[in-house]
Amino acid sequence: MTSMGNVRGSVSRRTQFRLLVALTIVWALWAGWSLLGRATPYTLRVLDDVGTPIAAASIDVNKSQIGTSAEDGTVDVEWSRSATVLEAVPSVLAWLFGVTVRPGWNSTIFAPYFVLGAMFSGVGAVILVLAAFRKAYHLEAYITPKHFTYLAYILVVLASGYLYFMVSEYLTEGYKMHEGTGKLLELLMLGRLAPFFWLFIFGGLLAPIALIAVPYTRTIPGITLAALAVVLGMWLKRFLIVVPGLAEPLLPSSLTIYYPSWVEVAITVGAAAAIPLMLMVFFRFFPVLSIYEMEEAELEHVTAHAAGGV
Repeated sequence: MTSMGNVRGSVSRRTQFRLLVALTIVWALWAGWSLLGRATPYTLRVLDDVGTPIAAASIDVNKSQIGTSAEDGTVDVEWSRSATVLEAVPSVLAWLFGVTVRPGWNSTIFAPYFVLGAMFSGVGAVILVLAAFRKAYHLEAYITPKHFTYLAYILVVLASGYLYFMVSEYLTEGYKMHEGTGKLLELLMLGRLAPFFWLFIFGGLLAPIALIAVPYTRTIPGITLAALAVVLGMWLKRFLIVVPGLAEPLLPSSLTIYYPSWVEVAITVGAAAAIPLMLMVFFRFFPVLSIYEMEEAELEHVTAHAAGGV
């Protein structure tokens, strides 16, 4: 039986380099086609409050007309592939880990795993920003609990998907139980990093799902708390991806664990604090909400008030 070390050794460095270049070219062609290709068509239907199609309705987005509904209420629109950037950046980062033959990184699902993780933590960050600026700029009339509820539903779906990918990764690696992988799983689940691992599982995944799933805690404070747990938990998860993978030495020596210094902690805290600082500076010169959205909200409020008065 041929060992994995012999299989890897039989492939020359030149072949590995050519394969990596070929994969990079394929990805570049796919990304270029996605960005420069024709936008994806969609069909929307305009209905009134009772579900009757509305004909000859003008569809505007930010005061720019994108179409007029037909007699059956449908209108054909096109949507650009802006999501390609969201897919490409985490995928490239995941491939940098995946092509490295180290325990915990040698995985084929890292690209969708990282894309889903970026979406998961991104939605959590959006909820935190919404809650902060809603409170600071008194935007309660424009950013309603409905917005938080819809974002919370998206957060639960992404959390479930991320949990599925994580279980799939550890289940397959634990079933094979190679020498390096076994030490890594033991370090994560039973060793010195076990408190951080289980803190992420219960605090960064299960607790946010529970806060949103229970109607009593599905409020703006509860959803904001769930989003904060998600953002902190995803930072901890990235720490658990990078550090344990580097703990296995390449030279004959004992297992070592990285501990950050105060300088690295200060840089991390400063980088995290720079994000709200840049947002505050940005909104000093630009409005938090567009005038069009504020006028639309005011019109809806006046219409509802008039209907209630009648």
